[in-house]
Amino acid sequence: CNASASPFSLFKPDLRRRVIQSASEKLLCHHVFSNLVGLDSARLVFDGGAMVATPEGIVSEGPLLHPEPWKLVTAVVDPDEITRLRSENTTFREAYSAQQEAGRVGGVVELREGGSASFLPASDYPLPQTGSFFLEGGDHGGGGGVEAALDQLLDALVLGVRDYFQKAGAFRKFLVALSGGRDSALALLAAARAARLLPGPGSPEEKTARFVEARYLSGPFSSAQTLEAAEGLCAELGVPFAKISIDKEFRQAKATLQEMTGGTLPSPLALQNAQARIRGALMLGWANTVGGLILVTSNLSEVAVGYFTTGGDNQGGFSPLADIPKTLISRMLRRARERWSLESLDKILAMAPSAELAPDQTDEGDLMPYEVLDDILYLYAFKKLRPVEILGVLSARHPGEGEDRLRKWLDRFLRLFDANQWKREQSPVALKLLFLDLDPKTGFRYPVLKGDRPSGPDLNG
Repeated sequence: CNASASPFSLFKPDLRRRVIQSASEKLLCHHVFSNLVGLDSARLVFDGGAMVATPEGIVSEGPLLHPEPWKLVTAVVDPDEITRLRSENTTFREAYSAQQEAGRVGGVVELREGGSASFLPASDYPLPQTGSFFLEGGDHGGGGGVEAALDQLLDALVLGVRDYFQKAGAFRKFLVALSGGRDSALALLAAARAARLLPGPGSPEEKTARFVEARYLSGPFSSAQTLEAAEGLCAELGVPFAKISIDKEFRQAKATLQEMTGGTLPSPLALQNAQARIRGALMLGWANTVGGLILVTSNLSEVAVGYFTTGGDNQGGFSPLADIPKTLISRMLRRARERWSLESLDKILAMAPSAELAPDQTDEGDLMPYEVLDDILYLYAFKKLRPVEILGVLSARHPGEGEDRLRKWLDRFLRLFDANQWKREQSPVALKLLFLDLDPKTGFRYPVLKGDRPSGPDLNG
């Protein structure tokens, strides 16, 4: 009997299923597994999924990530069958006795003196068959494919957002600064689906309208396309929406910054950050007024390279997307479009990601293609490959880009990742959903200051 508190991460249910079945087969026993469900005190989502296994297979299995506080899972098994199987299986007795005598299980690997470690050639590194390194490594929900994995991520996201709001007991509404982009769209979608699961009177549609609100804070470079996309998504979800201009506040901030610097015109970066900080301050004031929980919309790719504004778009009470890379957010939105028939997501997915803080700005123009960025993030922060090995994998995965361009992007990523730990240290509470976790308090310990260091990463060795 296994009374467990095993937190969710992508592919954990598949791995857990195999471990339980394997234990039942090898130990010749009935394995009864139960698991916690819902959010813990802040970050971990537990996915339930109780099951009963026999040596022949799993005979009963409960649902994953269900919104109810518990589910009863039952099965009928024959204890006498275990007694019979063990009595007939001499290897079981021999193996058990050998383990008892040895006192341990395992082996010893000897490294001969003078030997050297070898690395897998980059050209032989297994490339993802799903199109994303982050979607490799599982059978995707018992054979359901990538769609099943994305459904699990969506369900875990919704459950975590619902439970954080409910367990905190301090908020009356979810608040989202909706930009018309992908991150804020997924955050709003999670809030709308979470609101439907909150207890109390009213239909799911009435709960969404009561517990969720969004604002489009229009700036000097906001486009008509993002406004239309944001308004369309709110209409389809039934979320109250309004457009608020920050042009006046931005002009005042620009003039004040120039006065503070003795007449020097603020830098382009300062002017971009000023817009994000005005929005952050307004959102906090709104939250104070209505008792709202601000959902921060930064994703894992942005967190890795510091592509967010301290005191701006990282201001809020909960960061549900901070453990999800940008490429997976795009795939989750496409899956949500199919699963819940949300036609408004088509417009959002058709636009290039942009913070819209400067003329003709795009995220990938500022950084690099997100597919390349997320590949580097996975290979460097999770797989711990050396830069020269990462470059080889990138060359095999993105042959059309050319080695010089890939080298430039890799160098840029490593410098940004190294320089922005101080920003990660100030990030709000984040939901953990993947195997890679950059949260400095619980997942990724990394020094803020490195002291003397070389001028740049060595991409040749």
